[in-house]
Amino acid sequence: MKRRLSLLLLILFFILSQGIAFSSPIDVRQGEQVTLTLKLVNVEGVALSNVKAFFSNAPEWISPSVSPVVSLEAKGVGNERPVALLPFTFTVDKYAAPEGVSYPLTLKISDASNGVWTKEIVLNVLSRPLPKSSALLQNYPNPFNPETWIPYQLKEASDVTIRIFDLRGQLVRTLDLGYKEADFYVSRSDAAYWDGRNNFGERVASGIYFYQLQAGSFSALKKMLILK
Repeated sequence: MKRRLSLLLLILFFILSQGIAFSSPIDVRQGEQVTLTLKLVNVEGVALSNVKAFFSNAPEWISPSVSPVVSLEAKGVGNERPVALLPFTFTVDKYAAPEGVSYPLTLKISDASNGVWTKEIVLNVLSRPLPKSSALLQNYPNPFNPETWIPYQLKEASDVTIRIFDLRGQLVRTLDLGYKEADFYVSRSDAAYWDGRNNFGERVASGIYFYQLQAGSFSALKKMLILK
């Protein structure tokens, strides 16, 4: 799950380690990708280049993305100061992040001249929402050629198997996904993947196929189409 915070975080570049405090902690969820948009205002009167953001003390359950780089001119237009928006993205681990914890982090902004501006923030780690029922969802893309992803959700942990059948009901492919925790498996990184091959590694023909999810006592069947 991805979320972009609508709050702009104001960092004032005028002396080292200067910043405007956040009014409240930032709520994040386990398994969530969060983007903070930092509003940078240059009041130093000198050009700043290669400006980027990073956490100096991120725990193992936070994975920051590589920060983009921006520049700020020395002077703005008229009486306005130069402004740049710097998106900073990080991912909260789905399982390792401690639920219900408030965690202090140090967010730093640096530039090419080795200037560093520091801001202390607090993350509130909320538990991720879990499915209220198990379900097999429609594959995507559909129609497809030659590969597709099969999303599903689990109300409770179980061993998961997906079987693919042709129109005659003959088994074409078995996808043993192993033991899965209760969760949503909908993105390409989490959903089941089928490369359009049978159990012998051969490409299957165009046509209608059925895919069946078996997760514990739960079973569901849906239809998909290969179109070459």
